[in-house]
Amino acid sequence: MSHHHLVSLPYHEKSHTIKGVFSLSGISILLLLWHLVSNSLPNFLLPSPISTFQKTYETFFSLDFWHNASLTLTRAFIAVCVSFLLSNLMAIACTISVNIKRSLWPLIMLGLTVPSIVVAFISVVILGSRGPVGTVVPVLIIIPILFIMIYPAYENLSKEFAEVAKIFHLPKHIYIIEVVFPQLAPYLFAALRTGISDGWKLTILAEVFTLGDGVGSRILQYFNLFSIRDVFAWTVSFLAIMILIEYGVVQQLEKRFVRNKQVAHT
Repeated sequence: MSHHHLVSLPYHEKSHTIKGVFSLSGISILLLLWHLVSNSLPNFLLPSPISTFQKTYETFFSLDFWHNASLTLTRAFIAVCVSFLLSNLMAIACTISVNIKRSLWPLIMLGLTVPSIVVAFISVVILGSRGPVGTVVPVLIIIPILFIMIYPAYENLSKEFAEVAKIFHLPKHIYIIEVVFPQLAPYLFAALRTGISDGWKLTILAEVFTLGDGVGSRILQYFNLFSIRDVFAWTVSFLAIMILIEYGVVQQLEKRFVRNKQVAHT
């Protein structure tokens, strides 16, 4: 693309083009460094990018991967939903009652400071290596993070809008949909994105510590076999699913509910 053609593009298209160029440049540099380092190390320590992507392709379309990926996705989905719901309920409760806030705040701070590995280890000791522990670990770790992101949104809800709604006797469901939700939406979607991002990683961590199935268990299995290429293949394959969820689901919902509401209230 010539410089003259780039300048003639509309601003938003030019911005997307520039972002795309820089993104591709970053990925290209990473792949080049990977290729150079893999050439200087034995293949079993760091396989080449081409070899890894070939294995990733085989893994992604295998029944074993999709069976275990479905288990991990189910656990991660439950963990994110439970964490998102509880963190919102806690934020609402803290907004309503100062005493509840004083009671919960030390627990939130404790949850933010305790390392994830310690939480996983204690959960395994208490709950055992089977059952709900694969979901409990992510929930315990994610709730404090989401609460810190969501609570300011509830605390800073516009009181002026609430007074206007009372004056005009606006029905509660309309008030929530048209007034409250647009104020909360950016925070909620940011928290949802964080919950999904952390949820699948923590679920895999829990599977490494506990369960005999799931993506985390397979990654641990191949790591113990010192098959780094399979470790990369399983990690990249599951990462591809999460990227599809991010761009295909979360961002589309965000565009629909956040940006449309912002345009409507402008």
